[in-house]
Parts: sequence; C-alpha cells; structure tokens
Amino acid sequence: MVKNMRMPIVGIHGIFSVQRLVDFVKTAIALGCSTIVVSKAVGAAAQNGVPEAQKVVFKSGRNMLVVADLVDIKELLDPDKLILITTEKREDIPEVAFEEIVSILRENKNIILVYPGSDTGFTRGELELGEAYRIPLVEGAQLSPVAALAISIFEIKRLQQC
Repeated sequence: MVKNMRMPIVGIHGIFSVQRLVDFVKTAIALGCSTIVVSKAVGAAAQNGVPEAQKVVFKSGRNMLVVADLVDIKELLDPDKLILITTEKREDIPEVAFEEIVSILRENKNIILVYPGSDTGFTRGELELGEAYRIPLVEGAQLSPVAALAISIFEIKRLQQC
C-alpha cells in the first residue's frame, strides 16, 4: 500500500433513503475516505438516516458534514474541484478521468466527489455548480450511488499505487 495516499472528500446529494445513505457512508469508510458530506437530505433520510450515518461515522473516527445544498459544500469546504458524478449513461456528460483526479490529489489539492442520492440525479442547475462526469463503461440501467462510489474510490486507489 502506498504511504500518504490522498483521498477525495466524498458526498451524496438529494438523498431520500435511509438505507442508501447508511450504505454510502459505510462504503466510503470501508474504502478509506476520511470525510463524508451529506447534502440535501430529505424526508426519512434527514430524520433517521443522518443520525444513523453520523453514528457510523463517529464510531469510525471519521468526519461527516451535513449541509442544506451543493452551494454550501462550495462555500464551507472551498474545494479546488467539485466533481459531480452522474450515475446514468448520458452521452452529453464526459466520462470521468480518474488519472486527472489522482494528479490533482498528488498536488495536495482538495477534490470533492458528489454522487446523486436519488434516481432522478442532479438537476441542470446543480450540474452547473461543479464539473459533471459519468462513470465509464456503464451499460443500460444507472448505477446506484454506492456502486459509483466504490468504482471511483477503487480506481483512484489503484492509480495512486502506480
């Protein structure tokens, strides 16, 4: 394993499902992410999911920030790059270049990867707040945010070992 491996901050936006939120947080922790952002938690995810996710994060010794919207992520964390990862196959959105993310992390810059928490994905206005990319090689049905997170972090870690 490479020492001093830098990881991006990861976030989930527009989450309704308690289980999806908890699974996202557990996956992020298992893959070595130290900071998780929850943006625009709604309904049961806000009432029950956020406290449950916070408990998981606290027990792991990691960090979690809950904000109202994507604008708050930019304002509070001031990332060098805010990347919105779509979980659907859209030809109008380019494939994410994981090599570029790793290069930016090696420069000690801060990157935040945000995944949509609902099947409707990001709105057009939300996509304009950051740089939108999609996961390569996705065929047909959209990925869950947990699957997209796992693919992203795995690929970032793999490339950092090279």
